[in-house]
Amino acid sequence: MFRPTFAATAALPLTRQARLGQWLLGLAVAVWVFPPFVMDVGNGLDPSWGVGLHMARHHHLHFGTDIIYTFGPLGFLVQPVIAYPAQGLVAGWLRIPLFAFVAWFLISRLQRVVSWWLAAALAIPLTWAMVAPQGFGGDAPGVVLVVALAAGVARLTTKHCQLSRRVTALLAVAIVLGALIKVDVGVVGAMALLLYVVGAGVADSEGPRRTGILLLITVGAMTASLVVLWVLLGQPIGSLGSWVRLSVDVVLGHNAAMGADNGRDWWARATVAATVGVSALLATAIRALSWRRRAVVCVFATSMVLVAVKQAFLRSDGGHMQRLVALFIALGVVLASRPATRRPQALSMSLAAALCGAMVVMALSVNAVVGVPFMDPTKGMRSVRYLADMTTSQSRRTRLVAWGHTAQPTVMKVPPTMIERIGNKSVHIEPWDASVAWVYRLNWRPLPVFQSYMAYTPGLDHLNADALASASAPQAILHQSLALDGRIPRFQSPAANVEMLCRYSMVAFGSDWNLFVRNATSRCGRGRALRSFSAAQGRPVTVPESAGDEIVVAHFDGLDPGLGGTVRALLLRPRPMVFRVGADPVAHRFIVATQQSAHIIRVPQCLQGQLGSYDTSSYDNFTLSTSRSLPAPLGPRYTVRFEAIPYRCP
Repeated sequence: MFRPTFAATAALPLTRQARLGQWLLGLAVAVWVFPPFVMDVGNGLDPSWGVGLHMARHHHLHFGTDIIYTFGPLGFLVQPVIAYPAQGLVAGWLRIPLFAFVAWFLISRLQRVVSWWLAAALAIPLTWAMVAPQGFGGDAPGVVLVVALAAGVARLTTKHCQLSRRVTALLAVAIVLGALIKVDVGVVGAMALLLYVVGAGVADSEGPRRTGILLLITVGAMTASLVVLWVLLGQPIGSLGSWVRLSVDVVLGHNAAMGADNGRDWWARATVAATVGVSALLATAIRALSWRRRAVVCVFATSMVLVAVKQAFLRSDGGHMQRLVALFIALGVVLASRPATRRPQALSMSLAAALCGAMVVMALSVNAVVGVPFMDPTKGMRSVRYLADMTTSQSRRTRLVAWGHTAQPTVMKVPPTMIERIGNKSVHIEPWDASVAWVYRLNWRPLPVFQSYMAYTPGLDHLNADALASASAPQAILHQSLALDGRIPRFQSPAANVEMLCRYSMVAFGSDWNLFVRNATSRCGRGRALRSFSAAQGRPVTVPESAGDEIVVAHFDGLDPGLGGTVRALLLRPRPMVFRVGADPVAHRFIVATQQSAHIIRVPQCLQGQLGSYDTSSYDNFTLSTSRSLPAPLGPRYTVRFEAIPYRCP
């Protein structure tokens, strides 16, 4: 049934009209699956980083010095909000060509084995599952990268798979663009392109000279395009080096610090089953190839799957699962559409159909989507019309911007007296709700890691602390006591929290917000050593006595997971370290990477109960362990060093 159709379509080169038809079909599918969205400014963790990136672009903040995040200077393109209409509209319209590219890719591969109308019909649910479940703020750059990786797997199975110099350079530039949008897209893309060039050289039995030239072209094109695009985006060349270094720090720190167990064990089982299905497809697709080419294809495909699994299960939520689902669909379509010579085509098509169908169901399930949204094309058309209306109607854009400034304050609930006291002072919003600065038209001067839960390496933590100690520090901090993943709020960017207590005084507080204003001088003196302990994980540590006017901080060492824990963290996700206060059964997630920073254990008596919702509790004893059970089993030993910092009470 499928073999004759494949033979008819694969044997003949596509005409210009046929290629144009595929693109038009891809565009139609992109419009069909376009998810519902609104462009208003929201609040909370995810909406705020999107608005923060728009503000960073609008105010020409320098990435690498003024601001550092998992996104680059073009990161605002992932969130189409109307904070600044021109930027929001560019971000909105960019989705259509990205979605159309994914749909075109699926249609062009499916047409090798089925008729064009069936290929288009199948592309609708598959494209939706790849790009749309997370709504308009989904991981479109990451999905485009996934399509490129799947195309790389397909090309490695062809007779001559090495790239030309021009294509290599173009791909290098595209990867840099991806990095300037989202850092991990650039990192994974660069690794994949370098691996592909080396693997293709091995598969084609080319000499090291040609492979070496292509590697030089790859590195050279990436470097040159990064410098040129950086300057064109208005970023100072002097901040480029720090942005690259700190972005790598962000990626590595994210790998070691982030992690959440959502309790859905079936995600892992479904991923294992999908991996088995892709492996079976891969085995049938490369059976007739030489052993050298089979080895190269297996290494490349396995590496990409492992990276996608790692990214998906690090946070274990629907947003991070999207790229993994997209990769399995793209690989299923690619491997099933290879030439049928010397392999059972019907079996491959059946496996691919089962794999892709399961991924669509998984996309529906993990994102808690109600109904089957891709069955109704009018939803996508309404979304495109909404975007078109926002583009053509200045009055509508003006009304939406005005609504954000007038209606959102009732949601954010910052007391008007605090806004009045801030006035024109420069302000940082702690720990993450940067949208507040836009809504209330505040003079936003963020700490470099402007969502402090991301300061999960010593370098990033001290970057924030140094910013608070500098002459250009924000004059005010609008603060909420919130934390991610069950952490202790003052342990997020711990060194920066110490600096905030020393250099800022609370002048107003409410049920949700606290306002700190910078002092003329620091209230803290030089710290003195109290005592050091060597303790076993799972055993309580008693905090030594101190004077009532001192901040007691703790520095830890020896909590690193060791070789086994490091390997586990690289392959899947780290085993969390938890911090318990006294006999409290609540296990707070503790970030091991910043263990040597100063963690506030006890605040001065004059501040206890005087800082609104800021946590001023003092700990008499605590326990660190990798186990959430009580009592925690004894683990390896670590060192804790206590330090007392004199504090001049107001």
